Amino acid sequence: MLKYLISLLLTLAIEGCVTAAVSRKSEWLIYVCIVNVMTNPPANVLFNGLKPLLTREGRVALIIILEAVVILAEGFLFHLYRKKERNGLRCLPLGKCMLWSLALNLLSYGLGSLINKVI
Repeated sequence: MLKYLISLLLTLAIEGCVTAAVSRKSEWLIYVCIVNVMTNPPANVLFNGLKPLLTREGRVALIIILEAVVILAEGFLFHLYRKKERNGLRCLPLGKCMLWSLALNLLSYGLGSLINKVI
């Protein structure tokens, strides 16, 4: 259970810092965090539940599949929130929301993996 909490907190810290640096709108930062709370735990539970059943190659494939699903889900959720202007947040088309999700997830996954190797 602790590893799930650490993973979530690390993701929130990394993606939250990037979002805060880029946006400066607390409403957007809070939304990005809420979306991560919805996607990070299920992805980690699925990965850790299936991990013992898979070979190394299978685990890599599972990571890629889960990350792709998370990126798509978060990008879509970002778009639902940003498809119209609200409280100073301008509209973002779906493609930009997907790129935002991709960038945040690549960064948090990469830094998380690096930190995991150091610890």
